[in-house]
Amino acid sequence: MKGTARRGGGRPLKGSEHALRRSHRIEIGDTHAPLKVARPRLRRTVMTILKSLGRPRHGVSLALVGDRTIRGLNHRYLGKSLATDVLAFSMEGLPSLSASLPAPLLGEVIVSVETAKRQAREHGHSLHEELDLLITHGLLHLVGYDDEDPLEARLMHEREMAILGRIYARPSPSLRVGPVRQSQHSGNEERQA
Repeated sequence: MKGTARRGGGRPLKGSEHALRRSHRIEIGDTHAPLKVARPRLRRTVMTILKSLGRPRHGVSLALVGDRTIRGLNHRYLGKSLATDVLAFSMEGLPSLSASLPAPLLGEVIVSVETAKRQAREHGHSLHEELDLLITHGLLHLVGYDDEDPLEARLMHEREMAILGRIYARPSPSLRVGPVRQSQHSGNEERQA
């Protein structure tokens, strides 16, 4: 996936800490997201992923945003002036947050719904399937998976498919994530199928 943050990088979106205090374990916000998505479905998806990762009692903040917002966050925290599909910021073990929350805080996953919609259309599956893939990818980053190295990326993508197999009886073959490549002409990153 393109533009995912590594463990420990950056800060959550404003208000996430307070929202997690008020909620159970999963907070879903749609900060300037141009498309509406079913929050109960996303909450079930996140819970399934957390169980698959052995972290069923951890809290997660999921922010659904537009391309403009994620581009700004990508620039601010990773120094890349590009829109991306998902960013992940680990907050696990931060003592100032952990003591005041009802559950240990794993971190925040930020997804561009606009990019997810485009990628779903390009790869021939639904927006919900793409969101599930991106959320899975972000949560894997929060527990230490990395996709910088080709071998680690392959292991991460295999784990994504195993987790998606718990969400779908038969995950769409188009959900298979390939390595990221840099387009020589446009400067945009693209996924290879």
